[in-house]
Amino acid sequence: MSWWREGSLRELTVGNEVISMRYRIDKSDPHSWTLVIKNVTEQDSGIYICQINLAKLREKFFYLTVVSKFHI
Repeated sequence: MSWWREGSLRELTVGNEVISMRYRIDKSDPHSWTLVIKNVTEQDSGIYICQINLAKLREKFFYLTVVSKFHI
């Protein structure tokens, strides 16, 4: 199982290993591997892909929109 960001040539995670300390995998639910992004910014908005490579490659796409707080 790995997480990718669309347009990136490197994985964000591979199995339990993370490529950057900003990312981690939450496995509190045994049936779910959730990508957690630390210190998220608007630049993190985009499409994220979860890939599972068993007998056949399966992909699920997620769109993340980050909105900053409005300051007066």
